[in-house]
Amino acid sequence: MRLTNRVFSVCLALALASFAFVPAPAQAQDQHVLLTACNDTTFAIWVAAAEPIDLDSDGLAKGWWKVEAGACRYVGSYWTDAEGFYVYANAADGTNWSGSTKDDDYYCVDPNNAFSLDDAWRKNSYDSCPSGYTLKFFRFVHSPSGYGDNENFNYTYRFHM
Repeated sequence: MRLTNRVFSVCLALALASFAFVPAPAQAQDQHVLLTACNDTTFAIWVAAAEPIDLDSDGLAKGWWKVEAGACRYVGSYWTDAEGFYVYANAADGTNWSGSTKDDDYYCVDPNNAFSLDDAWRKNSYDSCPSGYTLKFFRFVHSPSGYGDNENFNYTYRFHM
């Protein structure tokens, strides 16, 4: 009986000690950019913005906010993962402000109507979007330094020629 109790005690001690080496799950981060878009052109533009993908989301994208020439407009709060967020804009004449670097990414947008799409991120330019949506290449905007987890910040993105 003593041997059984000792074996049990040793096994229990080893099992409890092994939990000390299991990494703790990452804490959810809740950093948001409070985004304002400014239009430094001489014509109206329509702006969309998107969040980066994470474990819980495949990238929320929202649009369109009309920003008149020379004006600024608040376009919402977006989760940033402490790295950054995405923007896209276009004008009636076909001018657009889209991605052009390896940091930029593809998101589905409704080309004709205001939209909010939870599963908007696409890995490649050839990935399909839901019916009625089209793929656009969004610019990645790095979050300014000095902001930590669970800390919101205001950011103004200026669209210009």
